[in-house]
Amino acid sequence: MLLLLLAANLGFSAGVEPLDIGGPAAEHSASSCGSCHEAELAEWSKSRHRRSVTNRIFVAGYAVESEARCIRCHAPLPEQGAEVARVRHDLTALPTKALAREGVTCATCHVRDGEAHGNDALQSDALCGSCHEFTFHEKQRGRLVLTDLPIQSTFSEWRSYAAAGGEGSCISCHMKNGHDIRGAHDVSTLRAALRITQHHDALVFESVGVGHDFPTGDVFRHVTVELSDGREWREVARFGRRYAPAPNGDGGYSMVLEANTALRVGEPRVVPFAATDQAYRVRYRYNREGTERVDIAVARLRPVG
Repeated sequence: MLLLLLAANLGFSAGVEPLDIGGPAAEHSASSCGSCHEAELAEWSKSRHRRSVTNRIFVAGYAVESEARCIRCHAPLPEQGAEVARVRHDLTALPTKALAREGVTCATCHVRDGEAHGNDALQSDALCGSCHEFTFHEKQRGRLVLTDLPIQSTFSEWRSYAAAGGEGSCISCHMKNGHDIRGAHDVSTLRAALRITQHHDALVFESVGVGHDFPTGDVFRHVTVELSDGREWREVARFGRRYAPAPNGDGGYSMVLEANTALRVGEPRVVPFAATDQAYRVRYRYNREGTERVDIAVARLRPVG
C-alpha cells in the first residue's frame, strides 16, 4: 500500500499542500528515531537532505522567491510548513530547535498514515521522483500557474536511462553508503561520475555510471571547462541547461529552454584546445553567480604532437 501511495504522489511537488503523514507530531523529529537508529541518524545528519532548508543556496533563493511549493519538498511536513510561514521569506529566523531545520527528515520517507515503514517497503524510485521532478510556474493574472517546462527532470532522465538498459536505481546509487545520500555536493561522487581523456589536441568528456544527465537537478548547476596558457584561465565549454524569459501573451513572461548541453550517458563531448594551452580545470557550479563551486578536475595537458 505504501508504494502505491508513493507512486500516486509522483509529481506532488507541483502543489503546495504539506505531506500529511499522520501520527503524533512529537514523533516526527529525527531525534525520536535516533534513540534506536543511531547509525542511520549519524549518516542522515551529514546529508544534504538534512540541510535542505538551511543550506546557503536555498536560503538565498527562497528570500527572493518565497513560494509555498518550494517548501513542499524542502520542508514537507505540516509542522515544518507552519514554522516557515511564521518567518515568511527569512529562513535564517527559524528557531534553533525548529522542526523545519531538519529539512527532509526521517518521517518524510519512513512514515505514512502514522505508521513507520522500514527500508524494505521503500525500495521505490517513485519516492525520489516525487520531489526531483517538477515544472516551472508563472504568474498569470495574479495566480500561480504551472507550465509544461521542467525545472528538474531527474526522474524522467533516469527512467529513459533504465528503459535503454541502464542498471541501478536512485537508491542503489545514492544510498550505497547509507543515509548520507551522496550526490552533487559530494566531491568524490562528482569526480567518479566524470571521465576525461586527452586525444591529441582535444579533451573528451563522458559521464560514467550516472543514470541521469550530468549535471542534473537545479537549473543553475553547470559544469565548466577552463583552459590556461600559463597566464590566465578562460572558459571554453559549459555543460548544463540555459533558460531565458519570453513574453507569454498575458502581459508576463514564460521561461523557455534555450539549450541543453548536459552530458548524457553514452554521448561523449569533445572540447578542443590550442597548442599554447598548458592545463585544464573542470568546475561544478551550483548557482548562477558562481560563488558556490568545486573543482572536480585539475591537470596539465600533454604536449600536442
